Amino acid sequence: MKSPQVFKLLMKISAYIIPPFKLSTLYGAEWTKKNKEEERFMKKISWIIALLAALSLMFVACPPPEPPPPPPAGDLVIDTPAEIAELLSTAGWHGSGDGVFKIGNVAHFNIPTGSSSDNQGFKIDFPQQAKDNAYLSMTVTWKLTELTTITAGKKAKIGFKASLGADDITPYADYELHFEEVGDEFSLTFPMNKLPNKALWFSNNQYEDGSPVPVNYKLEITKIVFKGGEAVPPECTCEDEDCDCDCEEDCGPVCPDCDDTDNTPEHPGAGELVLGAFNIGNGGNQGGWAVNGVDGLDTTMEYAHLYYAKYLVLEMPTAPVNGLQLIWQGDYPNWGAWNQSNILNDTGGAVAELGISFEGSNLKIELSKALKDYDNLLKCTQVKIIIAFYNTGVADLGITKAYLVIE
Repeated sequence: MKSPQVFKLLMKISAYIIPPFKLSTLYGAEWTKKNKEEERFMKKISWIIALLAALSLMFVACPPPEPPPPPPAGDLVIDTPAEIAELLSTAGWHGSGDGVFKIGNVAHFNIPTGSSSDNQGFKIDFPQQAKDNAYLSMTVTWKLTELTTITAGKKAKIGFKASLGADDITPYADYELHFEEVGDEFSLTFPMNKLPNKALWFSNNQYEDGSPVPVNYKLEITKIVFKGGEAVPPECTCEDEDCDCDCEEDCGPVCPDCDDTDNTPEHPGAGELVLGAFNIGNGGNQGGWAVNGVDGLDTTMEYAHLYYAKYLVLEMPTAPVNGLQLIWQGDYPNWGAWNQSNILNDTGGAVAELGISFEGSNLKIELSKALKDYDNLLKCTQVKIIIAFYNTGVADLGITKAYLVIE
């Protein structure tokens, strides 16, 4: 029943529940003008009460709609051929085997000259978990694994539908694929409101320019991802007696009674710190420098120097023409961690994304980018920095000066 109908019905009922006052019938001729004014006032009050009662009942009778269910926490990822094969099937738009068939997670299109190229395709069904939950979107990744027949200079085109043989997913140009070379890989994301039938159909749609077939190619579906909401972090399970402060990063809240002492060293002042000759090594291929006190060594480099250093600079007469590695070890999380980065490639080229550059033949290393797991280094108190040159040995680098640039 609609709200106006409910309102009218309740008003009629209220007339019986709270009838208007008629006191004059009780007192007859003795009823005065003043009393009649009071009677009219009481009538007004009774109707106001009836109106309020009707309004309150009307709002109770029309509750607000239920909000949509939230998306499940985390993504649903399907990336094994066997799982994908269970979801992939021929759509049967022109009968099974008429230009399309599947083997495992691979869709085969083999459409000869003269056949209709539209609406010969495949269906990707939703797994039950995706049907039962309100995921936000579906992302599918395809790879062109074989291309036997295609007209030279043209791109084949795949289109997408929300139901069998109809209902193109619009805007159409945003949901189509063009390809022409084996190895092409591409992904498309479909919001769930585009897929009301809990499935996705795709078919060959002639060539990019609309000209007809033939085509013969294979598309492998390599991954399907249903996008969920933000994953809820697990609760911290550390116990007081074994808490090591990693719990805050791994589990969310910090463990009770965790030692949160600030170990940040005092800044030693800006400038250069010359490291001198290697004071640690391993065979002839590795050499480096240890923080003062490591393994009982007396060195010029304190941990604070390394903590605040921006660059490590190696001055050499000639630049290496082979690979070079930079390694660090420290007491966090433990000395067994071998943190290695390849800072020069096999031909001696600087790896720019790791902050490596040459100034002439001198090598400049931006430590925060070059050192693997740099954040862990900042939690140490003792550290070793190591250069590895496995081609001939670190001595052949001919380092004339090594120093830290501290900012």
